[in-house]
Amino acid sequence: MDIKNISKNLVSLRNEYGLSQKKMAEVINVSISTYCRMEKGTSNIQLPLLIYICNKFDIKADYLLKDPFYGEYTKPYKTEKEKLIKLTCLQLELLPKESYKIMYELAIILGKKIPASNYIEKNI
Repeated sequence: MDIKNISKNLVSLRNEYGLSQKKMAEVINVSISTYCRMEKGTSNIQLPLLIYICNKFDIKADYLLKDPFYGEYTKPYKTEKEKLIKLTCLQLELLPKESYKIMYELAIILGKKIPASNYIEKNI
């Protein structure tokens, strides 16, 4: 894995969702210092964390692994509505466990299977 590609693509992913470095670190369950090192390319990203990020943002691994100078990138979401739903879900996941039921009900109302739905079902 080329760490420089991954670091550039992490920045791109974070910017696509309008997240700060601190918020992104919270979303992927790492310290802010660890996340900053990942973005700078001074820290290797372990495979389990890479998989976790892909699952959390519902993206393919090539989004993070591919060289940004070659080929067209697909956005990590199809529509602005999908982007908003994913961003809302990511932020809701950072709330206390009591919020899981609200998040699950939101997923039902929207009629969409969101990345966190399975996790929420297990924690209600």
